[in-house]
Amino acid sequence: MLDEIHFPYVVFFQGSNFATETFFIKDIKIAHDSGGLNRIDRTTSSSYSMKINKNYCKNIFIKLKNNSQMLQVPSMYYQCESWTEEKMRKIMLKTVVTSIKILTGSLPKLK
Repeated sequence: MLDEIHFPYVVFFQGSNFATETFFIKDIKIAHDSGGLNRIDRTTSSSYSMKINKNYCKNIFIKLKNNSQMLQVPSMYYQCESWTEEKMRKIMLKTVVTSIKILTGSLPKLK
């Protein structure tokens, strides 16, 4: 999609390795900020370590000296518990709406 002005790519992660807050199972502490358990930092390397649980459908441009570099960042959503169809649907709908806004803004105006 390098010739596109948007990147509607969404990835959903779930499980204790992708917890975004600390929780307990019985008396065992599952710390979301423990490097031994949490794998969010390893998976976000493919998204330039951008913030998680955020829509990045619109391409990002950064300036490098006299050049501009385009980044296409996947929107990565993490949670410990299983994703429900409703939660995923809401995220995907936001992605669709963002894509339509981006694409309709790039279409030539008809006379």
